[in-house]
Amino acid sequence: MDDDSTPTFAERVKRIEHAIRLWLATTFTGSLVKVSLGAALGWVMLDVTNWPPIYAAIGVVAVPLVINALNSADGRYGRGKDVFDPSEPEDDEPSEPQ
Repeated sequence: MDDDSTPTFAERVKRIEHAIRLWLATTFTGSLVKVSLGAALGWVMLDVTNWPPIYAAIGVVAVPLVINALNSADGRYGRGKDVFDPSEPEDDEPSEPQ
């Protein structure tokens, strides 16, 4: 993409995905959203299913951990550990080994 041209739809989507990943990995509000999603899942599990409450508790704890582990912008552990460069959106294509 040239500096004068308008970004394509796919490039805009990549930028938005990158911004969301960074937001979830580095901000207080991103953490709040992850914990709230876990709490909502636990509430639904208790309300809708006949499962023991311990499963709902596991769901509450697991949601933020799974989101962090799958988030390539979160360098603490998971997909992004030791490989993430926050300065640019990531490519979906794997790089060639050197």
